[in-house]
Amino acid sequence: METNWEGAFEGRPTGEAFVEFASADDSRSAMAKDRMTIGNRYIELFPSSPEELEEAVSRGRVLEKPVDGRDPNEVTSVLRMRGLPFSAGKDDIMDFFKDFVLSEDAIHVTFLSDGRPTGEAFVEFASTDDAKAALAKDRMTLGSRYVELFPSSIEDMNYAVSRGR
Repeated sequence: METNWEGAFEGRPTGEAFVEFASADDSRSAMAKDRMTIGNRYIELFPSSPEELEEAVSRGRVLEKPVDGRDPNEVTSVLRMRGLPFSAGKDDIMDFFKDFVLSEDAIHVTFLSDGRPTGEAFVEFASTDDAKAALAKDRMTLGSRYVELFPSSIEDMNYAVSRGR
């Protein structure tokens, strides 16, 4: 399960959140909590699509907060790329990071369940230091699009790659 907290004006929370469950059964079970309370707050639950979550993320309305308690800004050897041209492939990403030693096996482009690219990819660098250095390329362009780079993890990468299959 991954939770994405919805943020609003000037970083203040709206009280909304997206939660991604490991399975459809888990999601259905959670819907039984609709109209219950958390503390003294009444909650309403609504099903949403991966596209709705992606739209909220792309508009900067969602702050990602992993369930495992890891600081999402902590740099590991994995970076997530967002904003890739849909036509971008592993060769394009290798060229983008040409100052680093990468193999095609270290690049994981993500796809929707219907096979369309999400515009995201995960890149495994040889070391945390390489990943930190690669963050300097944040908001540089690949093709006609600027690409955002975020620290990530092996677990996040595996989850995102497996969702599209």
